[in-house]
Amino acid sequence: MPGSDLKLSEARTEGYRHFANKIWNASRFSLMKPGGFGTGGVLEVSDRGEYTLPDQWIRGRLNRAIREIRQSLEAYKFN
Repeated sequence: MPGSDLKLSEARTEGYRHFANKIWNASRFSLMKPGGFGTGGVLEVSDRGEYTLPDQWIRGRLNRAIREIRQSLEAYKFN
């Protein structure tokens, strides 16, 4: 579409990188903490494929984001 160019600044992408790094570090910290966060030391999903409510929510949001990104890329909508 004409006029829908995206302005991409290096400062903005660096801010996104810092945010992603914070998420990465928080997840690493939570996985290193044995017995923390009310899980009884078990931080993995059961073998039967049962997910906790937060796990289901995260997986649902991730699947929706993947679906929307694929549809946008296939339609050449990069914004």
